[in-house]
Amino acid sequence: GRQETAGGAEGSRSELRPLEIQAKGTPVVARSSSAGLEARAARLGYEIATRRILLDGEEPVSLVARGTEMEARSIDYVPGPSSAPGALMAVGPGWLRTRSAGSPPVQARWQKWLRMRPDGEGHVASIAGDAEVAVETQGRLSGSEMHLWLELAAPATAAGVPLEASGAGPDLSGVRPTRMLARGMVEVEAEQLTARTDRMEVWFRNQGPAAAPAVGVAPPPPRGLPAAAQPGGPQSPASPRGPSSGKLVATAALVRGLVTMAGNRSELEEMSLEGQVHVIEEPNELSERNEVGVRNEAGGTAAAGPRDPGREAAMEIRGDQMQLTRPTRFDARAIVSGRPAEVRGRGLDLQGPLVDFDRGRNRLTVDGAGTLKVPLAAGTGGFESFGFTGSMSPTPAAITPQNALVAGQAAAPPGALDVAWQGRMDFDGLTARFVDRVVTSSGSTVVRAGSLDVVFNRPIEFSAGQPQPATRPDVSRIACGSGVRIESESAAQDGTKSVEQLFVRDLVIDRTTGNVTGTGPGRLASTRFGQAPGMSLPAGPQAAAAAPMGPGFPATPTPATGPTPATAAAQPDELTYLGVDFQRGMRGNINRRVMEFHQRVEAIWGPVAKWGDTLDPHAAGGLPPRVVTISSDVLGVGQAPPAPGQRKSTIELAAGGNVLVEGESFTARSARLTWSEAKDLLVFEGDGRSDAQLYRQAKVGAATSSASAGKIL
Repeated sequence: GRQETAGGAEGSRSELRPLEIQAKGTPVVARSSSAGLEARAARLGYEIATRRILLDGEEPVSLVARGTEMEARSIDYVPGPSSAPGALMAVGPGWLRTRSAGSPPVQARWQKWLRMRPDGEGHVASIAGDAEVAVETQGRLSGSEMHLWLELAAPATAAGVPLEASGAGPDLSGVRPTRMLARGMVEVEAEQLTARTDRMEVWFRNQGPAAAPAVGVAPPPPRGLPAAAQPGGPQSPASPRGPSSGKLVATAALVRGLVTMAGNRSELEEMSLEGQVHVIEEPNELSERNEVGVRNEAGGTAAAGPRDPGREAAMEIRGDQMQLTRPTRFDARAIVSGRPAEVRGRGLDLQGPLVDFDRGRNRLTVDGAGTLKVPLAAGTGGFESFGFTGSMSPTPAAITPQNALVAGQAAAPPGALDVAWQGRMDFDGLTARFVDRVVTSSGSTVVRAGSLDVVFNRPIEFSAGQPQPATRPDVSRIACGSGVRIESESAAQDGTKSVEQLFVRDLVIDRTTGNVTGTGPGRLASTRFGQAPGMSLPAGPQAAAAAPMGPGFPATPTPATGPTPATAAAQPDELTYLGVDFQRGMRGNINRRVMEFHQRVEAIWGPVAKWGDTLDPHAAGGLPPRVVTISSDVLGVGQAPPAPGQRKSTIELAAGGNVLVEGESFTARSARLTWSEAKDLLVFEGDGRSDAQLYRQAKVGAATSSASAGKIL
């Protein structure tokens, strides 16, 4: 078919006026070199008054204009007034491709229709039916339907001719986007963002000259969202330089975003998600290459290659609602709420009602009650080492009041530190601080405190762009305050167990060395199966420091090499209780299982009938049988490794400074005291200026005998 030019003018003598041109062919081809327009269709219609173009037929029709190519079942286009894009309806299935200088190609597909129409003072462009928009090398956006609202920014021209007179088809060079809506199984695939949602809403903040989006597609691409391409050539950075972020993978029922546009450059400034929010930040390629390099330098065998799909994400967030600021930048910030909200990454597992994650400041905070799980590396002890029963190094150490009965080194398997709190958590990557009714557990040990600080040996970097070392940061120090209560249960190799309770005002644990310090006043209570203290009938002074003895002592003092008659009657594996009260503080080592208590120390030790029973040194009825009390300035309690041929560790005591020991039938005063459960050996020592003194009463009403010597065994 061939298009005829309409003739006639106003004032003509003829009464006939052309209204419409129709053409049919196989196909009809209409070209306008001045307008850069080509149309192909089996039927073509052109209304002269309105300049409306209609293309349809049994076969798909096509329209090419100004670098834009379109194909559909039918195309109906009406030009608008000057600087307005007019109205367009393209019934699908169809596709559209557009290309401009310096920008990658953009393609849109639909099954139902593409439509552009006036909407108030602007226009709205829509595509429906398995709609998809793709930008080459940048990404794609798909959904059941998409709508893009446009505003007029400047008069559009075509080769110096106003659009009103050009008749060149839709020209969007004078419009810019203000809002976009996508509904129905919406998916976004881009370099820095993958998102899936039922509904996506995006608002645009225009700060520069208008960009020229293609019909039915999104505007120039914000970082992480596919849209019309950015122009080539050098571009000024839109944000401060810093480590690049990893790729975000987000799912939610509703996704909203705010995009700032300046010319052909755009930036995703804000993003909010609602309804079953799940966001994963994957490590970027630079971070993975750096991490591989770190492992190789450390002697690892890792090699560069495709990323393992099962590899741990840099950060994973779940919740009911989430607000993201600068989501694809290195200084992104996320606030997530839920019942509870969950944040996982870098080995941490965090839950709370409101989580604020600031990647720029490397800070993580939780407002309200929450929980945190922190992995602990193997080979260093945790709270689970607080018991006095467990595996020990075979090498014992010297036992003195000064070193608090230092014993062997205990090995600890890898574990986890679980923290729950009721107030707030603040974490700057190096120190996590918890306040208000903090409960911490590790293994079979539970710690309750008013506040808790967990310090790592090196900062945890939350940015996905940071290279991660071959080994994760580990907890190096734990500080508890505002009233501390520890409950611990441990088991020995033979299955016997011990239960400890420790009460102090403040407590600090150095997991690197195992050293522990606490401020008093405080109390230690320990219940375990073992031998009751064999202190009821000391044998007498040592031969090398013999002294006159009273009635009831051997005429020739000899060292005690075995249990006395009273201790022989005691059962070796009975339930015993040890209680220690102190005023100033304590120190020790949880790896070696030793503790030393200071200032006005009062201890009581003896057998009990069942778990949960205690002993009171100030009971009105006096001390029960085979129970002793110890008062001193310093008291050390520790665990000694099993002796050869034995599977069970034993307890040892050492006291110093104004030692007073009271038993069922004796009282002793000395400068120092040591007792070994394994050897069943009790030793009282003087300080060189005064001797140890022992007073004994064989039975109630009997005469009291006494002895004094430099050392009494």
